[in-house]
Amino acid sequence: MGGVSGSNWIIQSGSNGAGADPAVGGQGDPYLSVLGGGTANFLFAGLSQLGLDYGSADWYNSFVLTLSNGATRTFTGQDVINSPPANGDQGASRTNGRLTFTAEAGTSITGLALSSSSNSLEVDNFGVVAAVPEPSTWAMMLVGFGGVGFSMRRRKVTYRLAQAA
Repeated sequence: MGGVSGSNWIIQSGSNGAGADPAVGGQGDPYLSVLGGGTANFLFAGLSQLGLDYGSADWYNSFVLTLSNGATRTFTGQDVINSPPANGDQGASRTNGRLTFTAEAGTSITGLALSSSSNSLEVDNFGVVAAVPEPSTWAMMLVGFGGVGFSMRRRKVTYRLAQAA
């Protein structure tokens, strides 16, 4: 996972006017807080899964995934908790939890943009799973390994010429 870019985000711990530690996972460790009007962007080499703890989900928070095929998928805080309405409660289990995104077959997750149009969206404890090669890639690797094995097993044949006496 690359570094974070964007604007109006901070790394902090504890709870204050700029955010609250997500009420799940290992509390007390540093977490990222995207402040009002801010965006935090992450780039990845290609993931099949991306997980994170989120806090204070609200309708104005968004998670935008970028996929290897160029498509994007956007989820708001309201999409994440579904029902009842997202209200950003800092301690409620319905607005704080673990979120896992899984790439569709044939694609991988290459980016994540977190944004909040008001104060704030908190995330912590990222977990990633690297993309698994496609079946055709596995087949090519197996053929390659087989070829290497065959060439290593092949014996050199040496012919001796009979010397005339």
